[in-house]
Amino acid sequence: MDADKKHRFRRIIDGPWAIVGVILCAIFFALLAVGRGPDRKTLDAVIPALHAIERSDSALQRDVLQARDGLLNNYDPLVGSVVQLHEMLNRLRSLSTDTDDQQRLAVPLERLSLAIQQSETLVEQFKTTNAILRNSQSIFGKILSDLYKSREAERQNFPAAWDQLSHLMMQFQTHPDVDLSQQISTILQQTSSTNEAIEAKLEALAKHGHMVLATLPVVDDVVVAIQNSEVSARAQDLQNQYLADYSESTVRATWSRLFLGTIAIVLCLYILLLVNRLRLQTNRLARRLDFENTRNEIKTNFDSVSSSDWADAIQRSLGVLARYFDAKRYEMLFFNIETGEIEEKYENIPGDARSDSLIPEFLADLRRHLANPKRNRFFCRSLQSQGELVFTRDAMSAGAIVQGEISERDAAMVIFEYAESRPKASADEVELMQSAIDALIQSIDRVRKRQERDTLEQRLKHAERLQAVGTLAAGIAHEFNNILGSMLGYGEMALQILRRPSTTRHYVQEIVAAGERARLIIDQILTLSRKRERTSQPFDVVEAVSSILPMLKVSLTDAFQITSRLVDKPAVILGNPIEIQQIVMNLCKNAAEASDETGRIEIEVASLELRSRRLLSHGVLSAGSYIRLAIADNGAGIPEAVLSHIFEPFFTTKSRSGGTGLGLAAVHGNVQALAGHINVESEVGRGTRFDLYFPASLQPAVPLRQFFNDESVPFGNGEIVILLEKEHSLLMMHEEKVAALGYEPVGFSTLAQLLEWLAKSDQQPDLAIIDVASLEESVRLVDLERSLAGLPLLLVKDQYRTGPMSEHNLRRLGALRKPLNSRSLAHAIHQKMAAGDNAQPDQLQAAGRYAGKVG
Repeated sequence: MDADKKHRFRRIIDGPWAIVGVILCAIFFALLAVGRGPDRKTLDAVIPALHAIERSDSALQRDVLQARDGLLNNYDPLVGSVVQLHEMLNRLRSLSTDTDDQQRLAVPLERLSLAIQQSETLVEQFKTTNAILRNSQSIFGKILSDLYKSREAERQNFPAAWDQLSHLMMQFQTHPDVDLSQQISTILQQTSSTNEAIEAKLEALAKHGHMVLATLPVVDDVVVAIQNSEVSARAQDLQNQYLADYSESTVRATWSRLFLGTIAIVLCLYILLLVNRLRLQTNRLARRLDFENTRNEIKTNFDSVSSSDWADAIQRSLGVLARYFDAKRYEMLFFNIETGEIEEKYENIPGDARSDSLIPEFLADLRRHLANPKRNRFFCRSLQSQGELVFTRDAMSAGAIVQGEISERDAAMVIFEYAESRPKASADEVELMQSAIDALIQSIDRVRKRQERDTLEQRLKHAERLQAVGTLAAGIAHEFNNILGSMLGYGEMALQILRRPSTTRHYVQEIVAAGERARLIIDQILTLSRKRERTSQPFDVVEAVSSILPMLKVSLTDAFQITSRLVDKPAVILGNPIEIQQIVMNLCKNAAEASDETGRIEIEVASLELRSRRLLSHGVLSAGSYIRLAIADNGAGIPEAVLSHIFEPFFTTKSRSGGTGLGLAAVHGNVQALAGHINVESEVGRGTRFDLYFPASLQPAVPLRQFFNDESVPFGNGEIVILLEKEHSLLMMHEEKVAALGYEPVGFSTLAQLLEWLAKSDQQPDLAIIDVASLEESVRLVDLERSLAGLPLLLVKDQYRTGPMSEHNLRRLGALRKPLNSRSLAHAIHQKMAAGDNAQPDQLQAAGRYAGKVG
């Protein structure tokens, strides 16, 4: 699950939408980096506003001084300065909302506002008191001037200091002083007149003089307060705070720009990386698309080729791969892993021995990779150029070698050589090479499997024909067995009567010999049907072949040279040595017939260990231990058109010379019975070789004398033997054969007659010989044993007519097979009577082993 999530995440970040997203992020951070920082326009507006406040405050102080000195006609400049201060204050408040540090500027801005309000209050106070002062000074001066213009007589009663009143008032206005104020106040209080008009003026003068003395200090204090106003100081504090905040914001903005700019640059670099990766991925996908087309072309080459003509398809496919990987030369080798022997080789420039020097390295690398349980099927390495510089040797490649195992036995190596040295292949290129070789190997393997399938289909058709012929042959063999039973039975009885040598005895012996040859042909026919009864025991093939070599040399003319190469250790297989001897006899006979008047036959027995499957001409041989029996001749050979039919029954190319077409068919049946495999190699004009592979057995070999036990024939002493045989001629013959062995036979054609005789007769039989084909289908074995309780049973069967009995029960009870041989019948009767009703099947097999007819 986690792997799927990682795969989806990687697919997203590598996709085109990831590039679009990263581009948008880079643009966003770039815009942030450009726009990040304090507003310069705000700074350009704030600083002039602060300077305007300072200028207005200075103008206000100047105008107050001028107004105090009476240099201004009105107070409009003062009002204008105050209005200007308020306008700048409001502007600063609006500008402070555009800054990032509004909270930090709020305190100094509020202090500036309070200072301006205080200055405004002082100005209003100044305007009021200064107006009163100016008015009193004007009236005081006018009255004093009028008094000085009056008659001297009217000023007789004025104090002596009256003349100094004007001078003292001017000094007081210039430098207000308490002493001067006392002096002026004293003079005004002492001055009086008897003249009512003068007295009224003196009262007005005193009133306005005291007003001047009272308001002038107040006006001066207000002027001093205005001159000491904190407006400029608070404006300077606000400016300092704003500049400090602006500097700090500028530093932060600089770092922010650096950070955001760095992020934008990194994102731009990442965009370049993603674009490059997208380009590489596009190239890789295009490369893989070309590879898929190449692989499809390889498959097309092999799809249209026949199973026997794949060399051209391999050459064409290698040429396609060479063009794809831009190689000027290619070479493909198929190896045997065990021996290192080159089995197949394909190349476009013959004669170059580069691969010969790479074979040992190839095998070493292959064995090292085979030891790794997590290995890949193929592995790749680079070829080094002879003239490559030392410092570029590890980075450059003159070619590539792809090698790996195909099966447990075979391996392949493909060499691509470039026209010029190039950088070493990337991991993707190596993977493509491995996939390309794997595709080629799979195509070759597919053709091989198709060839094996065709071969197996031919073998299946052949087996079906054999089965059909075997079914027909089985029926023929049954009819022949009945005839041969009579011929051999009567012939053997006639030989027992004609004990002295005579012409008649010789004729009877020839009849029996002809019957034995006919029985041998029937055995071969039964071999074709794979239904022949046989015993299987471990025996030594070397011993079996050695025992028949003298007979072979006698049976063949002196013109044929027979040589043998037999392994010097036991070659044990499971089966019957008669079958091996029949195989050798038939193959040597065919070899002699295929040769001219002279020839050479080679017989070889060897042990063989196969580690992998091997394709044979007639089947597939699996891995394992085998005993190989090989028979080769230097005869005329077998044409290819005939080779596929040689094991078919009754197929012969020597019909005019008496060939029956059963020899090789019997060989095929015997090999199949021994669980063997056949490989035939033949070349017209040079000879034929048969390689027969039989599974080796680890059991100890049974000596051949136990298979061919020539014991004397045991005879009876008048014991009663009842027989059941529905065919009258066979019943008569069996009665005479049993009588000839010294027993008293009593024959019946039905089971009902036999049971009726047992019920009525006072005689107690010693043995019952029952032909199971003569029993009715309703009779069961348990019923038969119950009806004949206490009486030993010897069952006789025909190969294809077992009556109501199953093959399993017949084998378990050790039934004899027709036609009955006197020797096997004598031994079977003797052992059955000796063992009573408990005779075991292996005892009966020993009794019939001589003729090989026991089930």
